[in-house]
Amino acid sequence: MVVSLTASAAAYASDDFKFLKVDDRIVRWTMTGAPLVLTYAIADRRMRIGDFGTCGEVTSPAILLSRSRLTNPDLEKAVERALDQWQRNVNVIFVPAASPSEAQIVIGAMAAPRGIAFTDLSLDDVSDPRTDTRAIKASVICLNSDRGWKIGFDSQSDQYELEHVLAHEIGHVLGLDHPSAHGHVMSFRYSEARRELSVGDRLGAIQLYGRKPLALR
Repeated sequence: MVVSLTASAAAYASDDFKFLKVDDRIVRWTMTGAPLVLTYAIADRRMRIGDFGTCGEVTSPAILLSRSRLTNPDLEKAVERALDQWQRNVNVIFVPAASPSEAQIVIGAMAAPRGIAFTDLSLDDVSDPRTDTRAIKASVICLNSDRGWKIGFDSQSDQYELEHVLAHEIGHVLGLDHPSAHGHVMSFRYSEARRELSVGDRLGAIQLYGRKPLALR
């Protein structure tokens, strides 16, 4: 569940979270208002998104679901729950896009399966001189269709819990890196010991986009 950008990322503010950096600049979505609104969709065809080649081509997750005996509604609900983990506390709202070609976040299967899951980002060419950050323009989350996937946590060590992995990758989409090996959803080792976002996970995203107002939680 790594993202290629982490090779140039460095710790920023805490042992509990880490921001993604490219060329020593934090990467994040530009907020034109509050909350930040991001659109998402599930891939329905082959698409190539991202500047770093982490996902390569992404395609419909139909084969992935079939091999793991899951359905489209299973995936849709897992996506919604994973997104909700972030938007419950962070000043971000995720809304379905009209189509994958219009979405800021596309979720699909790797056309060339490897690893477990990856995230890739498309960035603005220049940094924002006011904040010294690089703006994210688009993102993609790709899942390995050769792996076993499941809904819910159990003793199946050869399968990966879909919502849990998606929540991790959405953290990358928001601009978070791996803070440690264990203890957080954003940690780089898959573990079912941590089943929802840690305080550190939430604080990292809040540093980027602000805290969800109490009235909206």
